[in-house]
Amino acid sequence: MFFSTHSLSHVYEMTGRHQEGITFLEKTQHDWQKCCTFVPHILWHKSLFHIERGEYEEAFTIYDNELKTTYKKALGINSVTDGAAVLLRMEMNGIDVGERWQTMYSEMIPYIESTTTSSYVNPFFILTCNRTNKTEMTRQIMENITDYIKEGDGFYHKIMLEVGQPLVEAFNSYCQEDYATAVDLLYPVRYSIHKVGRSNAQRDIFHQLLISAAMKSPKEEHHIIASRLLVERKALKEDSPLTDRFMAQIVNIL
Repeated sequence: MFFSTHSLSHVYEMTGRHQEGITFLEKTQHDWQKCCTFVPHILWHKSLFHIERGEYEEAFTIYDNELKTTYKKALGINSVTDGAAVLLRMEMNGIDVGERWQTMYSEMIPYIESTTTSSYVNPFFILTCNRTNKTEMTRQIMENITDYIKEGDGFYHKIMLEVGQPLVEAFNSYCQEDYATAVDLLYPVRYSIHKVGRSNAQRDIFHQLLISAAMKSPKEEHHIIASRLLVERKALKEDSPLTDRFMAQIVNIL
């Protein structure tokens, strides 16, 4: 039941049928909640539907009452990065997430030393460390990645060199409010982000962060980049209230 539910969740997300997605997950909840290992990821999908619709309280309710309480039953770091992605999405929509990053950091700690090679996971480590003012841990993660770039080899090393390192550095710059540098790092690799793995829905956070950084950058050329990226995004997924909210913001910036 999980795999069919999961597949349909992606269909609803990619086709902009967010309310249908919420209704579907609520009607089938009795079935997919039996698979405790994957429950957090389905809840993550449901949270995304609500965030897309601007229903932030509903997303927080899922996060606080269901999502974060199922981490330890789930697929380890994959569920934790999903949680961090929910918090970042909320922030990019102008929502204060309060002290939730502190709990997220505690959940991530056991995985930091063993996932240096992951180009998808490490940006979320850097994000969480920055949000919790863990300066030394941020420095250590950056050093570990630099060492891996110098000494590593193979498939994952190539991806880290090409895409992972720019992603990590862009997240760090974004957290430091150096939005122009974040854009300069992310924009050239935007069409290579698929190489880090995971689904389109999961990787979309990187594209959203690029748009957010471009809108917040002090450079006018970055504002133009943001508008072009939003037009592209709208063409790919016409029914997206989130994109519409971003487009309304960029109109006031240009």
